[in-house]
Amino acid sequence: MSESKIIKIDRYETVLENGAIKYYAIAGKKRYEMPEAYKEMYNDNYLAITERTLERPELFDVPATHYIPLRTV
Repeated sequence: MSESKIIKIDRYETVLENGAIKYYAIAGKKRYEMPEAYKEMYNDNYLAITERTLERPELFDVPATHYIPLRTV
């Protein structure tokens, strides 16, 4: 697996879009869509994200390539 860059974020945002709950990591004016699988980690303890590609994403019900939160405290 290649090394992905770490992106520092300001906060997470939960929004209702077309009747579905969507999660975003916010870094300035940029928004990164986040998978529901990690929703328990969308708090001030995980204010960094990185892109990850899984060989078997169906085990976690996530897209093959997605962003994952990283612990910062």
